[in-house]
Amino acid sequence: MHPLLREELTNQYLEINTKLPKGVRLRFTHTLRTMQEQNALYAQGRTTKGKIVTNAKGGTSWHNYGCAFDIVILYDKDSNGTFETASWDEDKYFMMVVNYFKSKGWFWGGDFRSFKDSPHFEKTFGLTINQALAKYNANDIVINNGVKYIKIGG
Repeated sequence: MHPLLREELTNQYLEINTKLPKGVRLRFTHTLRTMQEQNALYAQGRTTKGKIVTNAKGGTSWHNYGCAFDIVILYDKDSNGTFETASWDEDKYFMMVVNYFKSKGWFWGGDFRSFKDSPHFEKTFGLTINQALAKYNANDIVINNGVKYIKIGG
């Protein structure tokens, strides 16, 4: 995640997991995604096998800037501690997580007007995706642990 979001999101992740009942856990499936990874995901269902899962090409996803994450809910249905079932269904626990992150200022992909993306959350710092891409292309970045992130603010 973007350095400005990392601690906040870590704390929120830990907090929501304490609110979920035993046998139910939140996990992130994607956070930062490179431009190449984004383009490969965009190709899915278009030029490669699989179901279309995104309308965002590389540079047009907030994942590319470390400002988005996707979730899955894990269930330990047999209570053996393995959390063997992954679910993206909008059940009560999924929606509990959605409402929690929305209350913390994250925008939910389930509220997108066209391509609904229920597992997706993002914070954009008031930037448009085109502004984020322009910053990236202009090398208006910070490097943290060898990863490029767009500069936020001044």
